[in-house]
Amino acid sequence: MRIGIVGSCDKHDLVLMLAVLLRAYRGIPAAVAADDGRAYGYLDGEASGVSIHLSPEYEPEGLVVWDYSSYPPSGTFDKLILVTSCERASVEFAEQAAKELEFDALVVVEAPCSITPKYIYRRVPTIAQRYEYEDNPGRRIDWIYNGQVSLKRQQPDFVETVNGLLIDLFHVPKKDLKKLWQYAAKRGWEHDSSVLGTGTWASRHV
Repeated sequence: MRIGIVGSCDKHDLVLMLAVLLRAYRGIPAAVAADDGRAYGYLDGEASGVSIHLSPEYEPEGLVVWDYSSYPPSGTFDKLILVTSCERASVEFAEQAAKELEFDALVVVEAPCSITPKYIYRRVPTIAQRYEYEDNPGRRIDWIYNGQVSLKRQQPDFVETVNGLLIDLFHVPKKDLKKLWQYAAKRGWEHDSSVLGTGTWASRHV
């Protein structure tokens, strides 16, 4: 599966969280590839069982989530997600990108300012699936320093956005979400052959 997450803003917390949860759900190796190593370069090639590659042209088998800070190269994505912060440059990038590419969802990273998601939705009106959460720099900083994705005690709106994407774009049943988070929290960082390559999470939790 090829997933592109595009936006001129810090979003590695969203990218890593989706990669960890989809890896746990599908039971296959997962990777994150990025065109900007500012954050990912500190992760030593791996975070919570997800391999990290500082190459936007990385082409492995399995599940790959690309983090693009600029326009993605031409190619076929199973899902393409646009992310914007409230900063003017980020909103203008999103506005232009939405005119040139077809996205499956728009995510707004809110900040304590006068720029609201409603305003951004007026600037980027063509994407029907919309999600939003409050920016949390501490989360992004901690994950890079610790080299791990924490699934515990996350802010409710961030969890709601991640769950919304899992349900709407990746068809994870709503009833499975709580157990999926618990499972990924316990086993997401283990390099264990019993976790990878043995069928989907759903097949082990019926």
